[in-house]
Amino acid sequence: MDYMDWCPSSEIVQLSTEGVEQLDIYFGKYIPQFFYALIAPLTLFVIVSFIYFPAAIILLICVPLIPIAIIIVQKFAKKLLDKYWGIFTDLGDTFLENLQGLTTMKIYNSDGFYAKKMHKDSENFRKITMRVLIMQLNSISIMDIVAYGGSAIGMLISVIALLKGKIIVSQCFFIIMISSEFFLPMRLLGSYFHIAMNGNSAADRIFKILDIPFKSNGKNIEIIPEKGDTAIEFKDVSFTYKEDEKQVLSHINLTIPSHKIVGIVGESGCGKSTVTSLIMGEHNTYQGEIYIQGIDRKDISEGACMKHITRIVHDNFLFSGTLWDNLYMGFPKEVRESVDISTKEGKEKLSEKMYQALREVRIYSFVMASGGLSMKIEPNASNLSGGQKQRIALARAILQDSEIYIFDEATSNIDVESEKKIMEAIYNLGERKTVIIISHRLSNIVKADKIIMMKDGKIVQQGTHEDLTSQLNSPYQLLYQSQQELEKYIQTESFDFHQDLDEEEEEDDDDEMEVRALSDIVINPKSKTSNSIIKSHTRKRSGVNVMLKLIQLVKPLTKFMLIAIFLGCLGHMAAIFITILGGYGIKNVIEDKIYHQKDTHLILVLTLLCVLAFARGFLRYGEQACNHYIAFKLLADIRDEIFDALRKLAPAKLEGKAKGHFISMIISDTELLEVFYAHTISPILIAIITSIIMVCFIGWNHWMLALIALLCYIVVGIFIPVINGYLGSDYGLSYREGVADLNTIVLDNLRGMREILQYRYQKEREECTFNENNNLRCLERKLKKLESIQTSLTNSVIIIGGVLMTVAVSILVRNGEITFEKGLLSIIAMMSSFGPTVAISSLSNNLSQTLACGERVLDLLEESPLVPDVIKGKDMPSGTIHVQNVTFAYPKNMEMESKREVRVEKKEESEKELLKKKSEGKEEEEKEEEEEEEEEEEEFILKNYSNEFEKNKITGIIGRSGCGKSTLLKLLMRFFEPQEGQIIYDTVPINDINTTKLRQSIAYVTQETYLFHDTIANNLKLSKLDATQLEIEEACRKASIHDFIKNLPMGYETKLAELGDSLSGGERQRLGMARAFLSGGDIYLLDEPTSNLDSLNEAILLKSLKEQSLNKTIILVSHRKSTMAITEVLYKM
Repeated sequence: MDYMDWCPSSEIVQLSTEGVEQLDIYFGKYIPQFFYALIAPLTLFVIVSFIYFPAAIILLICVPLIPIAIIIVQKFAKKLLDKYWGIFTDLGDTFLENLQGLTTMKIYNSDGFYAKKMHKDSENFRKITMRVLIMQLNSISIMDIVAYGGSAIGMLISVIALLKGKIIVSQCFFIIMISSEFFLPMRLLGSYFHIAMNGNSAADRIFKILDIPFKSNGKNIEIIPEKGDTAIEFKDVSFTYKEDEKQVLSHINLTIPSHKIVGIVGESGCGKSTVTSLIMGEHNTYQGEIYIQGIDRKDISEGACMKHITRIVHDNFLFSGTLWDNLYMGFPKEVRESVDISTKEGKEKLSEKMYQALREVRIYSFVMASGGLSMKIEPNASNLSGGQKQRIALARAILQDSEIYIFDEATSNIDVESEKKIMEAIYNLGERKTVIIISHRLSNIVKADKIIMMKDGKIVQQGTHEDLTSQLNSPYQLLYQSQQELEKYIQTESFDFHQDLDEEEEEDDDDEMEVRALSDIVINPKSKTSNSIIKSHTRKRSGVNVMLKLIQLVKPLTKFMLIAIFLGCLGHMAAIFITILGGYGIKNVIEDKIYHQKDTHLILVLTLLCVLAFARGFLRYGEQACNHYIAFKLLADIRDEIFDALRKLAPAKLEGKAKGHFISMIISDTELLEVFYAHTISPILIAIITSIIMVCFIGWNHWMLALIALLCYIVVGIFIPVINGYLGSDYGLSYREGVADLNTIVLDNLRGMREILQYRYQKEREECTFNENNNLRCLERKLKKLESIQTSLTNSVIIIGGVLMTVAVSILVRNGEITFEKGLLSIIAMMSSFGPTVAISSLSNNLSQTLACGERVLDLLEESPLVPDVIKGKDMPSGTIHVQNVTFAYPKNMEMESKREVRVEKKEESEKELLKKKSEGKEEEEKEEEEEEEEEEEEFILKNYSNEFEKNKITGIIGRSGCGKSTLLKLLMRFFEPQEGQIIYDTVPINDINTTKLRQSIAYVTQETYLFHDTIANNLKLSKLDATQLEIEEACRKASIHDFIKNLPMGYETKLAELGDSLSGGERQRLGMARAFLSGGDIYLLDEPTSNLDSLNEAILLKSLKEQSLNKTIILVSHRKSTMAITEVLYKM
């Protein structure tokens, strides 16, 4: 996890996709163009030198001026582009943070505040992008002036040579036509300079990550032999986290005996988890010595450590996919490599062990009722409760079969009765394994062979439970006594707290169900890579529909669009007429009307050529500046709208959604829309206008020549891009979806890095990433193939058009309908005027992806929230909360949709049978079966649930994991709406209450406290934006976290690591409670608020809650008996 010390996760995600894509463009476009730009002018120089050497020399001399201009600009641009990439990655980091913390923002109504901050960041990014653009436009303008100026000089010299009889008309015509092409390769290279700079900046950042120093493991021992009676030993170990002055561990000396159970206890933040992180090798900057089985920890390889030791923490990561995938990774690497799961025998062998592990952690029945081992795990395991996640993680760990197990608050979110059974399994495990248990529930470790008591990073006591409790007023005895005092006050007269809350099977032997489930397992962990297998997506909207929707956003900036079109038309006409002017020179020489002996006309021609060359550079600058101002202004607005849309959809519509898709949308998808706004709308209109002007110009000579030009313009500018866009539309959407999927996989890899290393699953995750990347490469090859076909067709049409024009001119000249000079001008005019239409034709290559991005963005912006906010509602009343006959199931639209699709496919395959059934009167039966299937798909979490929660009371809710406790709290927050029944606050239905005022009155603490990569003070002020320092400190005292914060070097201004990883689980929970106290809400909804707290801090927090209960409604969900000590009413679900 050391990468977080160097760069945020979002930067790695962006560099893994966008950064690598920039390198792909760099090597795929810039490098080939670089060599082509070197070779092409030299080749043309050789050819032209045989015709007229002075012209060739002049053209060649001008060529180096373009790269010189590029180099000069690059010197100024490098720092600017580094800053650009920094802001770009920071924007992604900010968005990912805001996205992950959006539910927390919604709880405290602070999402609007963060939206404004996002707007500021987006605006800053727009400004830096415009600065980069101006730098690029400066270089492009210089290149245009040099290129067109050089072409003009070359044309002028060739016309003078024709006048003096040094070359003939055909040679002069060739030089004039080649002059405009002479600089094209170098101009293209210049236009790619920003690609080079982006590639260099991306490469710098990628190498920065690749250069992160690895943890060195001295001798790199691969096998840890079991020997001696000591499993782990610490000798005078001290440790301080990076950039932290406070010593976390101080002179630790401890011995973990083999095949014994050792408990480590102490207050939150005393260093318990840090001890285990050093054992696992997450940090190697400690002082002292650590030995595992007598071997220095620094000499042991990472793989050997992970095989020998398995650690299970309270927040284990589950990967999206199936339950099979997550459990399969728990098997030792050697087992995964030796068992062929493609065979029935291999599948059954591993499945039986999986089922046994699920039984041991008491989640077997839930799994079998949810689809068996093929049960789907949503992103972030959002379809599972906290307890269910922990149990699956425990089952996965059991399958590892390591010699040493570390359980770090591994049962914190599991109900009491299930926890007792799981602890029995852990103690049974201790008969043959070495087990280390870190727990704040001292009842879990009273039977341990050895207990280690820690305080302030030091070991203050060691011994058995009896030894330590016999030491009066010792830290352990006081901690144990405080927990006992808390628990003895539990009000359970109505029923026994220890009754079986989890009536799952312990002896479930439903073999028939298990066999049936085995046959349904979907296995995908070792799918082979195939170039022929491409994930495909079909466009739901037409390209025209997407374009019209996107164009509507331009209305406020119409003035700038019209200016861009006007300047663009003038600029392209200037470029075209430079060549035409050369043709007029030939025409006038031939007609002998201008060039007799008068130099004044030559000066006029030179002046016009220079004016047009300079005009082209400045006009293009103006056009591109206007286009990009429109584009970047709209992109900033679109980013704001995307975040606003997510705010409206959160949290109901975002649960279970892959975060990588949203990162891709706000970063890369939005950036690609720049192609549409800057390079599509005005260029299309410019191409139309210039084509009409040129058709009229050519038609002035003859209508037939105008018709040929018109047909060529239509084919190049309409037919080819439309066909290309049609063929590539689905590929474009599939590619953008693939980029989003790859973002998700990379983000999952980073979030699950601890588990990947723990279970030595690197190879499989690399294969998963490779498969997704290979899918992208296959799609990219398809798109590149279409691009090459488009380029070939465009060039072919231009050549054929030139041939047709030449033939037509020959016929017309021979028939005397036009003069040779007019015919020559017509050829030059058409051949020099394809620039705008070719740009449109080439645009279709990127437009397929651009429109796909537009579709993805529009789909999000137009998506309606599952639970719309009530804007014009009533004020929040004070009184009893009534839950009346509530029935609720989480929406499963995606799953139901996919199942319906399967049914449709089955219907199509057996259409004749269905028709036969209908004819026999079985149509109603089919409908009934379909309705039954849909009813089975909807799993109700709550069914006709009713309850009341009185004001001025603390109400406790207990029940087995997954029974709906957390769901009830979400319904009280109106994150979801029940399918039946209603929730009433006092006398007002929840649907009639203004949503903002509802949430202002409620402080909701979720099981996982989300902390931003910001200061502690700002993390707390999220619940009350105008909070004073005194209010913040008072809230922290109530949550028993103030002293800890004040002892930090920067106090409340201490900046937290990403996801709050610099804090222990208990410290994060206490900050979450401090937020709730600071908010000043009248209602507290607390979901497992003390699961990671020691009894002393728990006592302080519960005391604060008790004091807060006057005039407040407190609903407390917990599996801890001690936490329920303060409840006045206790309900079982």
